[in-house]
Amino acid sequence: MAQYNDLERFPDVEPGLQRLQAAGHRMVVFSNGSPAMLTAIMQAAGLNAYFSGFVSVDEVKVYKPSPKVYRHVANRLGCTVNEVRLISSNPFDVIGARAAGMQAAWVDRSGGLFDTLDERPDMVAGTLVALADRLEQQPG
Repeated sequence: MAQYNDLERFPDVEPGLQRLQAAGHRMVVFSNGSPAMLTAIMQAAGLNAYFSGFVSVDEVKVYKPSPKVYRHVANRLGCTVNEVRLISSNPFDVIGARAAGMQAAWVDRSGGLFDTLDERPDMVAGTLVALADRLEQQPG
């Protein structure tokens, strides 16, 4: 588990987060990880400045993709579930978020196939920078 703290970041992560933050998006890390694990990973990654914190499923004692966890993160953000967009490279997470009524974007760095359990989301990007581009093009 200690090696999890030393994972290399994809090169698009920091410039993508910079762009998303500059565009005014409020961001939190939302994970199946425990608070202790998330604190350690966020400190090791050196990306805390881009996030207003994290939400762990430990708070509701059930794992993603349960609809309960997606509603929980929306409540923690003071939003309705349909006002929140989950961004993930994990298709199971995108599918779970959409099933709960949340907007979702899939970061498909490998150009792979989406899970056969659901259709690809409308918003797909190969990098966080490309995702920032897509979000800038959206009305509103």
